[in-house]
Amino acid sequence: MGVESLSAEHAPLLAHMGAVGRRLAVGATPQAGRPAPVGTDEVILGFHRWPLRSVPHLHLHALRRPFTPGWQTARYTEWSCACGAGFIDLASVVERLSSG
Repeated sequence: MGVESLSAEHAPLLAHMGAVGRRLAVGATPQAGRPAPVGTDEVILGFHRWPLRSVPHLHLHALRRPFTPGWQTARYTEWSCACGAGFIDLASVVERLSSG
């Protein structure tokens, strides 16, 4: 099950996943080579869409900026191609589900 098969009934699940992901990304313990905790505006929450999904189950990416190396920005910034593949932000998924 990927993000493509979600419906409005999954909104509570998405809210929970977003809250957990945000909490973990913001409050992560600094380690060697990792920056200190960040604000929520520096956290990216989202999903890869088929065919870019590497696993068949629904999973949320919770990431902190800045990306190192910088090319990772392309993998985790919202975009899509004509076939519908790409990365989609959690807020965009929730908006699409609520609009029908």
